[in-house]
Amino acid sequence: MNPGMIWWNQIGSSLQLLSELTNRMKNGDSAVLCTGSGIPWREEFYQAVNRLREPFSGNRRLVRLPWQNGMAPGAFVLRECCSTAVQADYWPDQSYGEYLGSRDDLVLCDYYVWVTGIRQKADLKSWLSFLSDYDKASRGLGQRAVFILEAEGSVSGAPGKWELNLQVEHYDCMLFCLEAAKSIRQPCLRQYAAQLAAQIGSGNPELCAAVLEKGDAFVSDPVAVAEQVIRRGGFAAMREPALCSAVWNAAIVVLFPVMEQMRLNCIHRNYQQLLRQLPINNSNGERVDDPYDLELGALYYLSGSQNEVMSSEDRNTIVLCRTVRNALAHNKIPEFDDIMKVLS
Repeated sequence: MNPGMIWWNQIGSSLQLLSELTNRMKNGDSAVLCTGSGIPWREEFYQAVNRLREPFSGNRRLVRLPWQNGMAPGAFVLRECCSTAVQADYWPDQSYGEYLGSRDDLVLCDYYVWVTGIRQKADLKSWLSFLSDYDKASRGLGQRAVFILEAEGSVSGAPGKWELNLQVEHYDCMLFCLEAAKSIRQPCLRQYAAQLAAQIGSGNPELCAAVLEKGDAFVSDPVAVAEQVIRRGGFAAMREPALCSAVWNAAIVVLFPVMEQMRLNCIHRNYQQLLRQLPINNSNGERVDDPYDLELGALYYLSGSQNEVMSSEDRNTIVLCRTVRNALAHNKIPEFDDIMKVLS
């Protein structure tokens, strides 16, 4: 499994971002890519951009440059992308953007200038000033440079004209985890594994992938395996209570619908026998006349009475569901063997 290929080639929001970015490049428009906590699988992202721009950028070269904090952006572009003769012709009576944007004889006009590592708000502000000057001065050119700026961390605030946001939503991670969980050997555990990874990853698809790569070991002991992966992989630390809470949430989401269907199936198979035991009062003192209104506690009580209201197999099902339900109700993670029985 190549998780980066899945993320950048199969997840809708990732494909949408790639489409928006490469459309801007195709149209000759610069962009500020606000990456938040970073770009997942950065190399696969760059490969996807290259693949999508290939049909329209044959006469352009992409130059990727690491940003140096505190420099003047125009001076940076002049030094990195222009000849010494072009540098010598610059006079400070113009801004760098005005100077570079006024010339159509520069190899710069054939470049995609991709700048990485902008982490200071002051630097981004300077870049936006440069982009504004260059954009105005270069409007008459047949072809002009396109700038792609990666603004990392909390650096944002570019005008809508420039800004593109890389936002990882829980929904995106869930879709990714469902695809990546195919590596789990037992199909009945894949949805549970995907939910576990999405809850533990908490918006970090690389962490989601890292725990899923542990396969069945992760599903059987998610807290211990996640702790190990986080520690060895250099991910942001999570305390054990937070991991336990994430696993509990995953169990709630996956197990409750399954157990509800199991409850209904047992009632359906034993409807007439249960009907003869009614009415009774439930734990809240409310009268129950319909077998389908019987909760697990009442079913457990009725199935254990001397009246033979259901088969031993159905009684075992009710006992299992009640055991798992009680664990979850007390904020505990059910035993893996019980989870396995429910999901299988």
